[in-house]
Amino acid sequence: YKDAAIRTVEAAIDQQKENGWFSNNCLTKPLAPLTHTIGYTLQGILEVGLLSGRDDFVAAVVKGVNPLLDKIEANGFLHGRFYSDWEPACFSSCLTGSAQIAIVCYQLFNKTGDLKYKDSADQLVNFLKSLQKLDSPNGAMNGAIAGSFPINGSYMTMGYPNWATKYFLDSLMLQSKFSNVE
Repeated sequence: YKDAAIRTVEAAIDQQKENGWFSNNCLTKPLAPLTHTIGYTLQGILEVGLLSGRDDFVAAVVKGVNPLLDKIEANGFLHGRFYSDWEPACFSSCLTGSAQIAIVCYQLFNKTGDLKYKDSADQLVNFLKSLQKLDSPNGAMNGAIAGSFPINGSYMTMGYPNWATKYFLDSLMLQSKFSNVE
């Protein structure tokens, strides 16, 4: 399985452009992938790189995530889709993708010690915290994260996918783990 995972990541890295962009990282809009699928790509490559000791895989993730760091707004908003030149392709945020990018950044901080990754992850997670549903009359929704911000945005419109909350929780646990690091 390790060899298969490494070969898969090598194939993905062969599709990485000079600016960090990975081709073919979205099933529905290949010209403007979601941060959700960008996050899948980065997280998968990073985890295989960390587990296999492949620093070249980690370097590919650094190259792929760094352009996104510049796109995080001061309040933590990150557009939900990007074109291959790293320009936003929509006006809404894919909250699942923001949580996944935060996870990648926390993992990179843990690997590199570079505070820019922790700071970027904190911005994303703090934005997500501000959007978590806490006061719904429908108790089953409390704690949930919407698919998009605004909720009528382009990803899981008007919905609360369970995986958005799952990635949010993962990012919260990492934020807590690194909360005392400066």
